[in-house]
Amino acid sequence: MALRTLLTGHGLVESPRWQRDRLYFSDWSAGEVIAVDLAGRSETIARVKSLPLCTAFLPDGRLLIVSSSDGLLLRREPDGSLVTHAELGRRRAGTTSSWTAAATRTSTASIST
Repeated sequence: MALRTLLTGHGLVESPRWQRDRLYFSDWSAGEVIAVDLAGRSETIARVKSLPLCTAFLPDGRLLIVSSSDGLLLRREPDGSLVTHAELGRRRAGTTSSWTAAATRTSTASIST
């Protein structure tokens, strides 16, 4: 299999996730979550005012995003709006890993919202 570039022009790219035939990732420098398909078509899925530290998907396919400085776990609704899924508290030293774990636990659990 040959390596090929699907997308360029993004800053600090983190948190890659594969979902429904698209790669989702966070561009920390732009505060965006972006999806790209294998043809290279991209879409900005969400914009957050702070670093989108971590992303995960709920069993129903909705996207979760950790908004770092807000201390929030955001959920992207089918209409594209972002709503608070959980309050994680204000950022403190050493909390990033617990936020990532919260997003991962939430995405793999059965949750009624």
